Amino acid sequence: MVALSVLAVSAAGTQRQAWGAALVCTPIDFGTFSPCPTTAGTVTVSPAGVTTPSPGCLTQLGAGKRAQCLLTGETGVRVITASSPITLNSGGNSMTVNAFLFSADTPPLGPVPTLTATVGSSSPVLNFYVGATLNINAAQAGGSYTGTYTITTNNP
Repeated sequence: MVALSVLAVSAAGTQRQAWGAALVCTPIDFGTFSPCPTTAGTVTVSPAGVTTPSPGCLTQLGAGKRAQCLLTGETGVRVITASSPITLNSGGNSMTVNAFLFSADTPPLGPVPTLTATVGSSSPVLNFYVGATLNINAAQAGGSYTGTYTITTNNP
C-alpha cells in the first residue's frame, strides 16, 4: 500500500478590498490515504469538516480538515468565491482540487459555492469555513502535495 499524503492547500495570495480589510485562512487538509490501483477517486472535505473518500477502494488513513477563514474590516454585503480548479503538486506529480464550498456560523449559511453574507458595522468580522474536492488519479504517486487557491471578496 502506498500512502498518499495531501498535507495542505493554503489560502496564500488571497485578494481583498482596498480599504484595509484582512483575510486570514488556515489550510484545507485532505488527510492521508491510499489510492485505488486502477480506479480514480475523490476525497471531499466539507465546510462542516466531514471527510468523504470515494470509491470504496480509496482507503482513508487520516482524516482531513476544513479551512477556517476570518475576514475583518469590511462592513456591508460581501460575496466570497474561490478560484477553481487548482493544481496540487508533489515533484512531477499533480492532482486537481475543485468544487469549493463555503459555510458560516453567523449568520448561518451554507454549504454554498458562493458565500453572500452581510458583515455588520458594529462587528466587522466574518468567520467562515471552506471545503473542496480533491481529484485523485488511479495509482496516484505517493507524496506530500501542496498548492494555493485564491479567495476573492467583493461587493455585489
